[in-house]
Amino acid sequence: YQNKTGKAPDAFAALGYETAGLIAAANDRAAGGSLRDALAAASFTGPRGAVAMNATTQSTSGAHYLQQAKQQGINVRTSVLASLASGAAADGQVAALRDSVKTGWMSSYLCG
Repeated sequence: YQNKTGKAPDAFAALGYETAGLIAAANDRAAGGSLRDALAAASFTGPRGAVAMNATTQSTSGAHYLQQAKQQGINVRTSVLASLASGAAADGQVAALRDSVKTGWMSSYLCG
């Protein structure tokens, strides 16, 4: 990404990469069948690790990380503090973060 754009990848670049990877994986699975059904069963290994579609929620599931954001000049930089469990095991950890006074607003879509 950086070689093509001259910029370090951000969360949106990673999400775009994962989206393209999932669509490509689903397209390979579809083999002339339903792309929607293939997408529900697709999985892809991206920069954050394994990513798959959840057929029930129709959203992606992947690795979760606890990150710290720090202001550096006019930019905000994040660093990973811990890796959180994926799947059902992460539900309690994510709920605890959402309830924490220190975390503020949290978008699970961009937390990764």
